[in-house]
Amino acid sequence: MKNKKLVTTLLYAIVGCTVVLLVFFLGNRYIQTKQERQAKQIIHTFMEAEGMNVQPNTEEYTIFMRRIVWGEYPELTEINSDFIENQTELDYVLNYAWKHSGYKGLYGGYNEPDANEVTSPPNE
Repeated sequence: MKNKKLVTTLLYAIVGCTVVLLVFFLGNRYIQTKQERQAKQIIHTFMEAEGMNVQPNTEEYTIFMRRIVWGEYPELTEINSDFIENQTELDYVLNYAWKHSGYKGLYGGYNEPDANEVTSPPNE
């Protein structure tokens, strides 16, 4: 009886740890933050207003996100447009577009090498 209780407790602990680890490691991939949800809503409202039928997780959506990053849609890259009210919303939209454009995976970890640039001599 005691062994059965110990095994049951151990099983619950293993299952609990597994769930916590899955949420922790996979959560970012599947769980959107409040900022991502807000950015997605702004972008999809724009798409509806423009009559665009671009589906997430398609090449067309990736290209659309890249065009946002490049600033080709001023309505989504300028403050006080019909869709962007303030800097916070603009940041959310640009971060979302960067993430879904594929650029984050390509260039997200890139750092310019130190060029050891020559500095100007001090004023005399």
